[in-house]
Amino acid sequence: MELTLGLPGPSERTPLVTLGALEEWTSAHFSELRSRLAAVGYDARFIAEAERVAPRQLDAVRLPLVHAWLERRGGASSALAALFSYEAAVARPAVREALGEALTEALLEAGLLTESRDGIVARARLTPLEGLFLLSDGPCAGPEAVMGPGPTTVVLLNLIPRAPGDTLDVGCGAGTLALVAAQRGARRAVGVDLSPRAIALARLNARLNALPAAFEEGDLLEPVRGQRFDLVVSQPPYVPLPPGLVPTTYLHGGGQGDELALRFASAFPGALKEGGTALLHFDAPQLPERPLASRLREALGEEPLQVAVLTSPGPSPDLQAAAYGAVEDPSLGPAYRAAARAYRAHLERAGIASFWRAVVVLRRPAPGAAAFLAQVPVRLDRLEARELLPLLSGLEAAGQADAELLGTRVCLSPGARLVEEAPFSGAPGKLELRFDAGPATDQEMSEAARVLAEILRSPLAVQQAALAFAGACGATEEAVRPQVLAALREGLARGVYRPS
Repeated sequence: MELTLGLPGPSERTPLVTLGALEEWTSAHFSELRSRLAAVGYDARFIAEAERVAPRQLDAVRLPLVHAWLERRGGASSALAALFSYEAAVARPAVREALGEALTEALLEAGLLTESRDGIVARARLTPLEGLFLLSDGPCAGPEAVMGPGPTTVVLLNLIPRAPGDTLDVGCGAGTLALVAAQRGARRAVGVDLSPRAIALARLNARLNALPAAFEEGDLLEPVRGQRFDLVVSQPPYVPLPPGLVPTTYLHGGGQGDELALRFASAFPGALKEGGTALLHFDAPQLPERPLASRLREALGEEPLQVAVLTSPGPSPDLQAAAYGAVEDPSLGPAYRAAARAYRAHLERAGIASFWRAVVVLRRPAPGAAAFLAQVPVRLDRLEARELLPLLSGLEAAGQADAELLGTRVCLSPGARLVEEAPFSGAPGKLELRFDAGPATDQEMSEAARVLAEILRSPLAVQQAALAFAGACGATEEAVRPQVLAALREGLARGVYRPS
């Protein structure tokens, strides 16, 4: 199929699609749409290829290049990606060939598709993800727009295990996380959101994907008051809101940005079963006088919890201002200039010079397990569900009394390797412990730390590791014990070592 794409003007891209006609669709309609999208290869793998075109650029910069790539690629999958993911106007014959005449007409009648000067355009996004198709609004569709999956959604998706038990998605938007949990075998999947439009879209997505997820409207946990869950997941709005800008529901989390996320965190322990886990993913300002872990402690109070604040460096204030200014004006015209400057000035006035990208893990410990709160640097892009328990176990072990820790078996985390760099100039070399897998960050090593790491390549009780370390150093075990305990407490807390 030869493909020529047009770009609709801003007035053609902003209105929210009315959902009433789609809500009248039968299961057969949704099944036909789902089957057709899958049959022509419009899937997450295809979108991943398109996302490699000019990555991490603003849409105004990259969309013409993505459109050119899709035109070169051609075919039905390119036509549907252009239509439903990349804001293009697609010639009617190409849409008919990709979707079929009857389905094209049904989508036009429902208002999801509409005619424009250059072809047919979509009034909403329809995003493939893990075999699902998720209907949502575009990010520039106004203050009441409802988001589906985006680039940062992947972090939480990677943390939802198979068969996650009773699962709650708070601030569910278009229902992405709850529906993924249902697809992965959740015993029960529930989403809640304050936005009536979000709940309507989430329910449509449940029908589109034939998944048994329930969605309820209300503030925070009010719709599920008194219920307890094995897993609570949330990606709350977290963008700082400058004075004078109209708040966008899915985007803004308060003047500082993390106020809403902290409110969510304070409520979540009450929704957890014993041993249950809550996961929040958001960006947070780095405030030296009030670290993120301290702000969480204030929000959570004194309830005994296991809390791991897993952080990676976030976007700079300049990148924040550029990205969210473009939401106000995707054409990068005068309104973009004003909004970007407003964001940047607001961050400067607030004293925000940098951000964390954070996943907060809240766990209600089983009887006898220790509570803790720690902030840990990790590779969020490598964080997976199977890594959470070892990370939490490591933090729990790091807080043990000396006698308990000496009896704990530990080992180096998987994927570790020692790398020594020796400059030709004769300057001192550098020894690093690098991780090819897992969330632990690379560590610069002293010679003593290298010796301990070599000893713990296989699991050993800490007492035995201290004895082996003493032998390597020509010292007594009593003399090196404090050094070994201190090194292992830090290593366990950072995921370099783990209990075995």
